[in-house]
Amino acid sequence: MALHWDDLRTFLAVQRRGSYAAASRLLGVDPTTVGRRIDALEEGLGGPVFQRSRNGLLLTDEGARLLLRAERIEAEVLASEREFQGSSKALEGTIRVTAGDGLLAALLAPALGELLSRNPGLRVELLGDARHFDLAKREADVGLRLRRPTESALVRRLLGPVPFRLFASDAYLARRGRPTSVEELAEHDFVAYGTSLDRTPPMVWLLSHLRRPPRIRCTLTATVAAVCAAGQGIAITMPQVMNGLPGVTEVLPRVPIPHRELWAVIHSDLRGNPRVKAVLEWAASAAAVSGIRPIDR
Repeated sequence: MALHWDDLRTFLAVQRRGSYAAASRLLGVDPTTVGRRIDALEEGLGGPVFQRSRNGLLLTDEGARLLLRAERIEAEVLASEREFQGSSKALEGTIRVTAGDGLLAALLAPALGELLSRNPGLRVELLGDARHFDLAKREADVGLRLRRPTESALVRRLLGPVPFRLFASDAYLARRGRPTSVEELAEHDFVAYGTSLDRTPPMVWLLSHLRRPPRIRCTLTATVAAVCAAGQGIAITMPQVMNGLPGVTEVLPRVPIPHRELWAVIHSDLRGNPRVKAVLEWAASAAAVSGIRPIDR
């Protein structure tokens, strides 16, 4: 049989995401296309590559053997793509930028018009997710992250410290009162990020001042902002997200809260790509406009 890269790529997406629906979102196709490609792959191989279980889709023995070969083929295809993209001199085409939803909405979206007007041949995909897209697998070209990247294949650039502040709605403060000291925070309800971020500096600081866990946890910054604006508690988040929300005000504005760091990352193979360079400079400019600038070490 002739193996087709689209079928193998779909097989890898299903194996990594665990379902046809999740794979379809990653690949940008509908689930029926995912199913059709897996059917074609299994027909060519003469047997199933997945079996259904209570825990979702699991690899069959044939699927496990195919996985090893498919990953080697993927590595070669992606290396070739990065080599071509890295040597391309054209400032046009599609570039994918990944960041948390708060950074996309507060930093990049307001500045998008400037990037597109300067580069009329450029098309941009903004990918917001709680997870990190894999730049080595070409899931994205440029990433903005709120932690220092450690992957050896990535080139990183520190854009600056990201402040975190406390916010509450006027309705909540009217109902519960405004805290006047850090000690009084223990008496209030909080809207915070998910437990996976409890070791980040702002959350470590907040949890050290509370007697009980935050009442509401959210994985997305937009949800933190919405729940806070709805009067359900004090939120700890980026001021760039909260400033301008009607009926929301900062709490304890003079209290210092540890910041996080904003890093821009690309794959090392793409450091010479004009599109990537343009987007990196644009992202740094957008961050600076929002108040995030490098500081002297």
